[in-house]
Amino acid sequence: MKSKKVYEGVELHGITLGNNLEKVMPEELANLFHPILRKDFLIRYAEGRLMQFEFATQVDSSDGPIIVLGDESASMSDRRRAMMYSILAGTISLAKLDQREVVYLSFADICLAPVIFKPSDSEVATALKMAKIMASFQKKGTCYSNALMGAHALVNGAYKSSDIIMLSDGQYAHDDKLPTESASKKLAEIKARIFGILINSEQEYADHLKKDLGFAKVTLLSSDKEDFSEAELRDIGDKIYSSLCEKKG
Repeated sequence: MKSKKVYEGVELHGITLGNNLEKVMPEELANLFHPILRKDFLIRYAEGRLMQFEFATQVDSSDGPIIVLGDESASMSDRRRAMMYSILAGTISLAKLDQREVVYLSFADICLAPVIFKPSDSEVATALKMAKIMASFQKKGTCYSNALMGAHALVNGAYKSSDIIMLSDGQYAHDDKLPTESASKKLAEIKARIFGILINSEQEYADHLKKDLGFAKVTLLSSDKEDFSEAELRDIGDKIYSSLCEKKG
């Protein structure tokens, strides 16, 4: 397979088989969180037959970590949650190749303590952190303002030059509108970029995040099917990471 540049400083030489979770393709990782396909994933992991990227180089990045805000409110159904965790897993895998941390901040009516995925984390450490996140799902109300203020505290403190991804269905309380707009303005003041991934949501929610809250980009991820195809999952991962790797201007 011919070399292809997938993002600045790293070249993709091809697709191979193995069980290195740091290089496994995002659509393969998605199977780990699927009730039916999980068994097949574990068998192929043990046999070293998972599809994974083969990269030429690995470089340090001057960018800060990627902060992922995960919506853990009651409106996030099982299907939405499965896709959210799949996107998170894929983002962690790709960020490791660029030597970037991923900081996961779950939110509902409150924010839980951040979970930090480091490039140096072993496969076991990464899996245990993912399991901890999945086991602590809040299933309460939605408070965007708390999530955005939590991100502001991280970016304004220890995590400079960070990008922020919000994974949500776009639904939050009307009485949280003004505090949320205020939090968005604070993030804009420190030049933080926010990307929204809305899962099985509506265009009106996407428009609100972009126009009223100043999100840099909002992607709608919708499907009536039980499962997403490999091509669809690959497209999701490409959109997320290509957005994060655009030159800042």
